[in-house]
Amino acid sequence: MVNKGMERAAVIDLDILPELTNSFSRKTDKYKIINGLEVKISSQRYAVFKKSLECVKCHCVGSYFAIERPVFPKNTRYHLNLYGIDKNGKELLFTKDHILPRSKGGKNILSNYQTMCHICNTEKGNNLEL
Repeated sequence: MVNKGMERAAVIDLDILPELTNSFSRKTDKYKIINGLEVKISSQRYAVFKKSLECVKCHCVGSYFAIERPVFPKNTRYHLNLYGIDKNGKELLFTKDHILPRSKGGKNILSNYQTMCHICNTEKGNNLEL
């Protein structure tokens, strides 16, 4: 199942994660050619996913990346989204969540991020409690 509003070009294994986090820590290239596509690799999400692929609330685990881009605007570059499969066999998108929400003074720093699936993150909203 493709994330609504996204165009999926490919699915790739998690073994690319160390390479993504190394690229981000060096702050060198913002894009990398993966499967013949220019993919944005400058995202803090990869460092969060390197710490943990498991949703802190429901404990589902991310198991692969999808190379995707928004359907509109069409000229937007590709990026990687982390997905897993839930207990019902459905695809589940993973996100980085602010432990202390930005609306409550939380910072955009690695120590304030945790891995959550999209469903749990939406339920949490800007609350402090899971």
